[in-house]
Amino acid sequence: MFRAKHLQIGILGEDLAVKFLKASKYRIITRNYRNSWGEIDIISKDKKGTLIFIEVKTLTSYNKEIRQQENGESFLKPEDNLTHAKFQKLQKACLYFANRNPNLINNNKGWQIDLIAISILKKEPDSSLFIPLGVARTGGVSSLQMGLTNNEKDFVIKHYKNIAF
Repeated sequence: MFRAKHLQIGILGEDLAVKFLKASKYRIITRNYRNSWGEIDIISKDKKGTLIFIEVKTLTSYNKEIRQQENGESFLKPEDNLTHAKFQKLQKACLYFANRNPNLINNNKGWQIDLIAISILKKEPDSSLFIPLGVARTGGVSSLQMGLTNNEKDFVIKHYKNIAF
């Protein structure tokens, strides 16, 4: 079946996000949940039992662009694609799900919305070959670099927890 390139990238990003979450001991409840308010990419529980709604944003990039981002030059990042309007819609979809599934909510933990931003550094990465190279945590953001070797990054994952606008 033919899918537009941006849809293929989105599916790949969600698949990578699921691998990242499972490696971080999250339990995936469902993917691509839809209701009248919109779609939630991933619904999961973290290892502490908190219900987590996850929005995944994926962009293809080139190594040069990533290096320039790190040097302070401005390029579009995946996380820039979550606008205030999209976040409000996502929030309503999450509230709808949470209200209809109170059994999934730990009263002491509640629920939250996270963002996973993925930069794919190559045009056609093969996610089945990727192995984790390490997780780095800075300022509440977890990053995972994965690739075929320690010298070659094929994509970068950033996990922003409990986001708000």
